[in-house]
Formats: sequence, structure tokens, C-alpha cells
Amino acid sequence: MNAIRIVLPAGALVAALALFVGAVVGGEAEQGPGNVPPAGTDFVRAIPVTGPAGKPGKGGSAPLVFYRESKPLDPVKPGPGGEIVGKCPKGSLAINGYYFRRGEYGGFGLDHQGSSPAGKRKWAFYWDNVATDDQDRPIEIDGVVLGLVCDKDG
Repeated sequence: MNAIRIVLPAGALVAALALFVGAVVGGEAEQGPGNVPPAGTDFVRAIPVTGPAGKPGKGGSAPLVFYRESKPLDPVKPGPGGEIVGKCPKGSLAINGYYFRRGEYGGFGLDHQGSSPAGKRKWAFYWDNVATDDQDRPIEIDGVVLGLVCDKDG
């Protein structure tokens, strides 16, 4: 009997393992982070903000990076949730996203569950609001701002 031997580069094995672990840990969209936003997810419009942009180098141009941010969200209710932020300017792609509360430099009770592209020019966030008051009762979190990072060269 002839045996077939398959040789994979180490990087391919690591990538395959990462995909498997991500699928197991991340779960399906209905149960956790994924490319499908949770039911009832709102769309949040983002506006341009100033930020660093790439500088052209010899022989070509560097990618242009745009940063956009939302206005502070309505209070985030306790428990799991999420939002979609967008859109990147025409001709650019969403490559990342972030969220914060102005003046907060540590955790503020919004447990990050994941994020992903939501189409080409939007970004989706998935979180769990675990914030509590002094008596350990769940509370809403106000003042959360969503950010979007866009790449012109995508």
C-alpha cells in the first residue's frame, strides 16, 4: 500500500490551528463574536477625526489611514450587546476599530468580546457590559465613543 505524505510549512500548520481554535473559542454568530452582528445591533455613524497619515516613500506612496469616531453612544445597557460603526470614505476599507470613554484610562466595565468587519467600510463590535454599582447591581455605561480605522489602499 502506498502512503501519501503531505508536508506543510510550519506557518500553514499554525494558521490552520489558529482557525480551528478561533472557531471553537469564538463560537457561532448567534452565540458570540462573529461576522454577523447580534440581533438588534444598531448602526452608528462616524465622523472624521485628525490622526496620523502615512508619508510617501521612494518608489511609491504609503497607505493613507483615516480615523473616524462616533458621537458618544446612548447609555450601553447591562449584558451582551454591540454596535456597528461606519462608514469609511469611498475608496477605502475598514481595517480596525476601537472604543473608549473620554478621561477613562483603565477598564470601565465594557468587557470586549470581539470585533470584525461589517462589510467593506464598517466595523462591528461585540461586548458584555459587566459594570456594577457599589451594591454589585448592573448599571448602564454612558459616554462610550466608537472609532473606525480606514485604509485608502486597503
